[in-house]
Amino acid sequence: MSTFKGGNGQINFDGTTVTITRDGGLGGFSDLPTVTIPIADVVDLLIQDPVAIIKGWVYVATKGHESMPTASEVGKNPHTVTFKKKQAATVRAFRDEILAATST
Repeated sequence: MSTFKGGNGQINFDGTTVTITRDGGLGGFSDLPTVTIPIADVVDLLIQDPVAIIKGWVYVATKGHESMPTASEVGKNPHTVTFKKKQAATVRAFRDEILAATST
């Protein structure tokens, strides 16, 4: 299982399912639910890079929900996890791993 730990949650990938949890840190305060998405429903992982003091976010896009949420929607969207600038390379590698599984 692979895991990306962001600022307000974690994204776990076991090869067949993407699960977004809100354990620890700011995730526990988000009031967002745990989301489980079959890999067949994942369209993309859209990434908004951090800018200056604003965190970036990764959005797990699914069939019917392919558009990146706006900055004001990030904290309310259960398919979104925030990340810091130093995590950008890690989140991109994680994205590549998941997208490779969608094409098989």
